[in-house]
Amino acid sequence: MGIAFTMRVVNADKLDFALRGLRGDLDDYTDVWPAVTQEIEKEEAALFAMRGACGAHGPWGDLTKRYKERKYKKYGAQQIEVATGRLRRGLTDSTSGDAIREYQRRSMRFGTSLPYAIYQQTGWRPSHLGRYGLMGALVDRMVGNRKPRKSYAETGGEVPPRRVIDPGPDLGPAIQRAMMSAIDRMARRRGFRVAKTFGMSVGPGKARLLGYGAMTGTFTGQNAGLETLGGA
Repeated sequence: MGIAFTMRVVNADKLDFALRGLRGDLDDYTDVWPAVTQEIEKEEAALFAMRGACGAHGPWGDLTKRYKERKYKKYGAQQIEVATGRLRRGLTDSTSGDAIREYQRRSMRFGTSLPYAIYQQTGWRPSHLGRYGLMGALVDRMVGNRKPRKSYAETGGEVPPRRVIDPGPDLGPAIQRAMMSAIDRMARRRGFRVAKTFGMSVGPGKARLLGYGAMTGTFTGQNAGLETLGGA
């Protein structure tokens, strides 16, 4: 069980096409999602670097003294929420084998497939042998309901949530800016292709207008010298 969330475009007007002087509905955001992913990965990198402080729920809870000592012996000097580094890479690097980055026409999915990520996100109560998840439940059934190991006594037997996905207030506006920039780039590329098809020579600004018309199917391109552009 990994951890992931889905972003979905339900109303293109919320991207404020009107601010560009255009009205319309974009059908396919597949080429836009990588720009959104970059913003989320930047947020994730900052979250790990600041030990959760920039997240909506604030800094991650500290590790117990016993676990710190055990972690240092096994992994050396590592910051909180980093041991092998796989979890951090899975959330900050799209090329990681543990990364979930799935792009659809109207939605994208972001996260990591690492099974222990969800327990870091939500917190967990370790079993008698310190196991979590399904394994922990099986252990508890085998040995009976006993108190957690002494190494967790400092936290009252509960490991607190350390949210590795915890969007702060600046992420939403950053994603919106990234989406509009990516859509602008798409529009310019599409506009240049449309102009070439019609044997026109246009600059970036006019190409952008042509491209928006082609993508949304609503802007006729009258100011660009064409009668209609339809949904090319």
